[in-house]
Amino acid sequence: MYKLSVPIYNRTVTQTMRQTVLAQLKEAQVDRIFLIPLISVSDGSVPDYDSVCENVAFFQNEGYEVGLWIGHTIGHGVPLGDVDGEEESGITPLRNFIGEDRPDTRCPFDPAMQAGVAKLMETLATTGATVLLIDDDFRISQHGAHFCCVCDLHMARIRELLGEDISREELCSRAFVGGPNRYRDAYLKAQEESLLTLARVMREAVDRVDPHIGIALCHAHSNWDIDGADPLAVTEIFSGEHAPLLRMHGAPYWVQNNTFADVMERSRMFASFSAGRGIELMTECDTYPRPRYRTPASYMELHDAIMRADRVADGALKYMFDYVSDPLYETGYLKAHCRDLALFRELEELFEDGAQCGVRVVLSPHLLKDSDCDLVAARDLSPYPAAGVLLGSNTIPTTY
Repeated sequence: MYKLSVPIYNRTVTQTMRQTVLAQLKEAQVDRIFLIPLISVSDGSVPDYDSVCENVAFFQNEGYEVGLWIGHTIGHGVPLGDVDGEEESGITPLRNFIGEDRPDTRCPFDPAMQAGVAKLMETLATTGATVLLIDDDFRISQHGAHFCCVCDLHMARIRELLGEDISREELCSRAFVGGPNRYRDAYLKAQEESLLTLARVMREAVDRVDPHIGIALCHAHSNWDIDGADPLAVTEIFSGEHAPLLRMHGAPYWVQNNTFADVMERSRMFASFSAGRGIELMTECDTYPRPRYRTPASYMELHDAIMRADRVADGALKYMFDYVSDPLYETGYLKAHCRDLALFRELEELFEDGAQCGVRVVLSPHLLKDSDCDLVAARDLSPYPAAGVLLGSNTIPTTY
């Protein structure tokens, strides 16, 4: 069964609008809801906690599986128009290789950051939600044009791993030139340790309430290479006694800056990395930043249809509800989805059996560690299915 999940901002589900949202969910044949609460990482508070608890109970009583989506932990490092970022005092931000501290970011090595996130996770675990979905800011290197993190905390760990005193500038000049070397290994190891340390802190916080409550990751691109810790390792820690769940990367809104072939080949590549691991996989059917004049509903529907036919994912996280506006303001995405429900059923039946045919695109994660950076420059968007994009752009079918 292909499970349909949707994110909904909790603040839009008021007492007067609950029945309206419920009717929309039923019409769209939604299986699972991820409510998005207002949160603060710095002090672990949830300003709309009471409302979250009420909405979780309401939708569960209506037969829905209800989780919560945590919109930021480490931080995106760039302004997002519909996600509540925050400026922290006293928490170490991520720092890139040119010495810039990234705005709205928090280093996972910082004990103050860990304490705030732990309190937040423990509080959210008491709402009645069955799974907590962590947004794709749970990453290190992919925060702007230059790699992170080489803050004082990360540099101290890198020096410890190397057994020598080294500056940020010296690390950059040695880690990302030539073939594999111990400076690159130390950099990758420090990134990995910081992510996995924070993942364990979050899991332990939820376990204090109920180990059966799951934590799930929305993975980013850099998680598969330069961040050191990949989504499989994070998911293993996050899951606890809950069935493992992972939202993959690759979204229809990327068409604003990429070809549709680029979007779909990357989406299918990411799916192949996680397939066959016993993890429930959700596609990123995201329409950010909305409304439809920026990301047409047709892109969302095409992405959903192709990933259903691909038969690797177990469902979709489909972003059909506006984050900010009244549920009746922007209904075009919901209408397009409901219009296509019969088509989706036909696609699932048509592609239920049989093998995929096409040119095999061979790719694997964790390329940077053994790369020759004099031949291929290190990048946060690695690995990248260049061959798949070329083939897909010329209507030649591919497999992964």
